Amino acid sequence: MFLLQQILRCGPGRQAEAVKRLDWIHGQMADHPGSDGMIVAKYLGNPFDFLILRQWQDRAAYDDFMASSAGQFPQSKPPGIYDSLDILHNWDEVLHMPGYVAGNFIWRLGYRVPGERWEEFLRLRTEDDKLAQWYGLAEHPGTKFGSLVYSRTFRSADDPEQALSLVRLEDRQAMEDIVTSPSRAEIAAQLNQRERHPGNARAPRDSLYSDCFEVVDEFPGRSETGSEAP
Repeated sequence: MFLLQQILRCGPGRQAEAVKRLDWIHGQMADHPGSDGMIVAKYLGNPFDFLILRQWQDRAAYDDFMASSAGQFPQSKPPGIYDSLDILHNWDEVLHMPGYVAGNFIWRLGYRVPGERWEEFLRLRTEDDKLAQWYGLAEHPGTKFGSLVYSRTFRSADDPEQALSLVRLEDRQAMEDIVTSPSRAEIAAQLNQRERHPGNARAPRDSLYSDCFEVVDEFPGRSETGSEAP
């Protein structure tokens, strides 16, 4: 999968106008062959920024849309409605962990990973994702499905040492529970112990950012259909 990521900063008082316009853009994208889900999520750290996630089967499908008449939407952007911040835009999916619940909370994490350590990094990322998937079952008896909607990890097409993880959870409380859970503390201690020994399974990853968003508009992807619990 190919992901186009943007963060748009809205002009004062134009957030509702921006969401309406993005919904119109994403509706056209959703009808195009190869599209696989569009998300608008508001940043929980200020009232002006929106995370834009546009997923496609591959880069060719995205390029085909942008070359079509519908792809000319940038030319009609109202002045001052929003500006795109300077972040890495183009990503290729390398890991996907499904969950079994619905939720609109997105935990976005960025890392720098040396090129030769990606295999180890992905093993560690898988451990993190499995914890998000099952921690609730282990620590809250009677819980049926946990709190993970899905987790996706991407490698930048522009800087191959940058990784992006998008962890979608039931709600913010789920993230806080994961961060403070005894299971996570125990796993973190084990991983830190491994790091002090040759041949450990922990990848040397430098954290670049960690921020939180709430989905406010979405065209679900085909690959997510049926991922919710029955």
